[in-house]
Amino acid sequence: MDRSILADLQAWKTKAHRKPLIIDGARQVGKTWVMKHFAEASFKDFLYINFDHLAYLDYHKIFTSGHGVGKIIELLEFESGMRITPGQTLLVFDEIQEVPAALSGLKYFNEEMPDQHIICAGSQMGIALHQGTSFPVGNVDTINMLPMSFNEFLHATGSGKYAELIEDGNLDMVVQLHEKYLELLKTYIYVGGMPEAVQRYSDGEDLEAIRELQYQLLNNFRADFSKHAPAALISKLNLVWDSIPRQLAKENKKYVWSVIRKGARASEFENAIQWLEDCGLVHRVSQLSVPELPLAAYAAPDTFKVYSLDIGLLAAQAGVSAKMIFDGSGVYTQFKGTLAEQFALQEMKHHHKRLFYWTGTSSEIAFVIQSDNHAIPIEVKSGENLNAKSLRAYQDKYHPIRAYKLSMLPYRENEIVINLPLYLASLIHGQTLEPSP
Repeated sequence: MDRSILADLQAWKTKAHRKPLIIDGARQVGKTWVMKHFAEASFKDFLYINFDHLAYLDYHKIFTSGHGVGKIIELLEFESGMRITPGQTLLVFDEIQEVPAALSGLKYFNEEMPDQHIICAGSQMGIALHQGTSFPVGNVDTINMLPMSFNEFLHATGSGKYAELIEDGNLDMVVQLHEKYLELLKTYIYVGGMPEAVQRYSDGEDLEAIRELQYQLLNNFRADFSKHAPAALISKLNLVWDSIPRQLAKENKKYVWSVIRKGARASEFENAIQWLEDCGLVHRVSQLSVPELPLAAYAAPDTFKVYSLDIGLLAAQAGVSAKMIFDGSGVYTQFKGTLAEQFALQEMKHHHKRLFYWTGTSSEIAFVIQSDNHAIPIEVKSGENLNAKSLRAYQDKYHPIRAYKLSMLPYRENEIVINLPLYLASLIHGQTLEPSP
């Protein structure tokens, strides 16, 4: 699979003031595969240790016995039977949160052996919340890994030539192939970006089998709640997790506590949402009081929307069938808007850490991003109607230098507004597109 994070790992390998690297992210997004692929492609040799696997129990003692960095390297060489050479050997520590001493020990590798390349992975659930773990703040580099983007999905499923047109900015050709891109988009909405689901689809498994896998992944996340969360929080996590489709199905997607259960209050469930957000399982999008810079300074702390980790998992959770997606069933019409926003969010999350939304008296802009020192509004439509009253209200009030409308119509632009088909949402990341003069 062609994962864009590999370019980031290559840049990390060669940067001047490199530190041990932690790849964080939710479970099952492909961290182990990426580390091994990077190690095989970019280093003479590598030592892989999975701290959550019984086969590597002997390595636990190396890190928990209080040894210094030099002795640790000596013991790793003895245990593995291989020579560890800085600059040539990559140390790969998987599920590092399972051995807190290994995680906190990265500080000493950074200080005493900065030439040694070390790359680690652990779920955000484990690293952020594992009791007794001392995180080596300031002594590690971090990269967040997300589910596969639409372009990554195209590369992985035999449609890489369509992804290349987008990546090369060949919009003339993209416009000519608009209907084909819409079909590919529908497939991605159903399959989503979880690597195992993408791999199985690429291997020829039918959509029913993909949906069963998605149900299994959802159940696995729920099982992780019991493993990592405090006992008093588990029931709240399950309620919040199950309510995500209902929250997003509302026309006004502002998070409403009573949707979780009748009489629910923020004081009761805020910690559950924060827990899921810390673990990378949900994305919180805060409301802006005004779209002034820096946007984070004008975000309302108590008014927000919550989106899922992955569009395929959200469709499975909501019971959106393949027929609804591919045939455009009428009963699916309202939730189409939800999936359109979920898709846009996932694509933009690869380039923007923080997304916001804006509401006026009777209008709402799905997303606002900070780009090129400007607040950029993004309207999202699930159909072909570009009558965006909310965007006009925003423009009349704030006069943005640039704005986007995402819909199912082909690419076109005017003086201020760039009309992008939804499948080109990845192009909204700075100066890639500019309106015509």
